[in-house]
Amino acid sequence: MKKFLAIFVSVLFVVGACISVSAKPLTHDETSVDGKSITCVDFLDFSEENNKWAVYDEENQKWVGNPDEDVSYDENGDPIAAVWYTNKDYGNPKYQAGKLDWSLISDGEVLSVEAISTSSVPGITFTLDEWAGSIEAGKEDAGRTEYMKIRIRNYSSAQQFTIGFFNTNINGGLSFYTVTITDIKVESNSGEWAEYIISVPTENSNTNYNDGLTKNADGVPQSRWGANLTRLLVFPFGYNKTDGSGAYQGAKMDIDYIVLGSKKYVTDYKSALQEKEDKVESITLQKLPEKLAYYAGETIDLTGMELLAKYSDGSSEVIDSCDVDYNFEEAGAKTVKLKYGKGTAEFNVNVTGITGIEIEELPESTVYTKSSIIKNGFAPSDLKIKVNYADGESAIVPINSVKLVYDFEEVGEKKVTVNYLGYTAQFDVTIINVVDIAVDDLEKVYFGQELTEADLSINCIYSDENTIKSLKDADIAAKVELEYEIKAPGTIDVVVHVSNETYGIDCTKTIKATVLTPVSLDVNTKNAALSVDVDSEYDGSKLIVNYVYEDGHKSVLTADDYKLRYDFSEPGTAEVTVTDNYAGVSAKFDVEVKGMDTTTKKTETETTAKTDVTTKSGTNPQPSNSGSPVIIIIIIVAVVVVAAVVVVVIVLKKKKK
Repeated sequence: MKKFLAIFVSVLFVVGACISVSAKPLTHDETSVDGKSITCVDFLDFSEENNKWAVYDEENQKWVGNPDEDVSYDENGDPIAAVWYTNKDYGNPKYQAGKLDWSLISDGEVLSVEAISTSSVPGITFTLDEWAGSIEAGKEDAGRTEYMKIRIRNYSSAQQFTIGFFNTNINGGLSFYTVTITDIKVESNSGEWAEYIISVPTENSNTNYNDGLTKNADGVPQSRWGANLTRLLVFPFGYNKTDGSGAYQGAKMDIDYIVLGSKKYVTDYKSALQEKEDKVESITLQKLPEKLAYYAGETIDLTGMELLAKYSDGSSEVIDSCDVDYNFEEAGAKTVKLKYGKGTAEFNVNVTGITGIEIEELPESTVYTKSSIIKNGFAPSDLKIKVNYADGESAIVPINSVKLVYDFEEVGEKKVTVNYLGYTAQFDVTIINVVDIAVDDLEKVYFGQELTEADLSINCIYSDENTIKSLKDADIAAKVELEYEIKAPGTIDVVVHVSNETYGIDCTKTIKATVLTPVSLDVNTKNAALSVDVDSEYDGSKLIVNYVYEDGHKSVLTADDYKLRYDFSEPGTAEVTVTDNYAGVSAKFDVEVKGMDTTTKKTETETTAKTDVTTKSGTNPQPSNSGSPVIIIIIIVAVVVVAAVVVVVIVLKKKKK
């Protein structure tokens, strides 16, 4: 009993130690949904206890990556875009999402990000630290974490907030796969906080980046949100959007939080910042921003502004961010409205108007394929637009700040209208599409060869007649179909069909292919019978028959592609001749024929029929042809009859006596 208690206490100690070690410093709420427990996490609510990947550098007065964590740095010693919320125990991540500058504002409650390069995928990546692998992603009705809520303040023209994720179904969570890309549609150019709630599997299926998701029998893309979540990638301005709706240099956004869990949990969730905002009674503008003069189209700059917030409990503090509402599209005195919780304030600025715009620099190329327009949209990033202002100044504005109006439904010369706050300019582009294909003839084809796209040299000819690209370089995801029959040597037709319904491509070309003549036939009998009975049929399906060409190449023939000739009427060695049906080449091999010669059997049977059989009582008959079953039966019957007669005679004699 004492021994049992000792073991029990030890077990309790180990369990207690495990609980202590695995205790999580982050919020982990399990909400019951229809009787199921759903894991709910707020690890990306940027509060002090969650920001272990970042520390404030007092000397330089800015937030930097935590040197005690696995954060990568560039050549200047600054954190690169891939800032990792991680623990060294979970390895050293290698993925860098793109160039993104970041800082924490509002006393570390808000992550403020800015795209600092022309990269279309600026992002920031987080691993789940001690929770890596313990968040069961999937559908809520299966007891798994399904929903996500984000709260953002979008100062950019980007219309998507995108996430990607690693899970244990994807290479152990060590590699990023674009099938996980999930777009959340957000309001652009808004200076106010907005909340968005999504079902991650639903939006991942709807996004289906590059049509990469597996589809079910009904054609519905099947989400990759499943198994155990290990890392989350955040692309604040969308992932690889090149149609003007995504990232660009200078794009800015504030992120209050990203939380995961049940629908009820994320719907009810409030950050500490939101709870603080609920207590705001008023705000007072104590110091104006440094910049109070703007050009039409510019975005607000609140550097230097001091805003004092007073709370319902009597406390107050200077805040460094708030909601901002303004419109700088037209010239004149403009009012900037500030809002924080229930508190409001405002100040005035002066906006200088526009006299016109012009094309400062055309795109490097003004020829676009229809497939690239459909696939990637029209975003000539090297196009430069100059805006002329009423005070005589001018500036090059970001391409994302202008609206491009065009109609590219048909191929040909097209006008593109650039619109910036109602002022326009135009330039010409040419839209081309594949209208024909050129395919080289095939000079060397073997019998039975299965032709594929790889065997052909296919070039795409475009509508401008000057552009020719290989099928690979055309990048049109073409469906290539071939019609042909390769049997008899000589010249045959091969019909090549290249199509893509989405891009309106449908081209057919017939080429010539030369089917080579074999020099011999090779017959391998390793699986075939080499011994047969007299007058039997030979099973040629077990033979391995090949055409042999001058260059040593061999092509396999089926049993329907050749004929056999042989004579198995007599025992001994017989020759089997294999002749193909198309080229007239042959090969031979020998087999052993077993059995009796048919002439000998006939003579012996006739002789046996004429022989007298004499049987003595008590002796066995000796037929002349012991090998014939018919003779043996006749002799047996005769013996039985004679024996019966002898028995009858003996019985009669005894009765007489």
